[in-house]
Amino acid sequence: MPLLQCIGELRGTVWLYFWIKDPKPAYVPVDRDPKRIEKVERTLFQTSDDPAQDEFWGKVLDAIKTAEEFIRPKLKV
Repeated sequence: MPLLQCIGELRGTVWLYFWIKDPKPAYVPVDRDPKRIEKVERTLFQTSDDPAQDEFWGKVLDAIKTAEEFIRPKLKV
């Protein structure tokens, strides 16, 4: 479940990135808050050299680790 949540968050972030970057007519409100743009770009472009230090990618790695811990005992070697 945590991995599916990460996928949903990534999907929403990709949509938001293109919504912010695409020019809109003046009557279409677009929230171009610098903090929001920075968070979107950090999520998409992994600004840290260590993914575990990155907020979103750290969650992804934790979700993968949880899934691995659940599945590994069930695998036959």
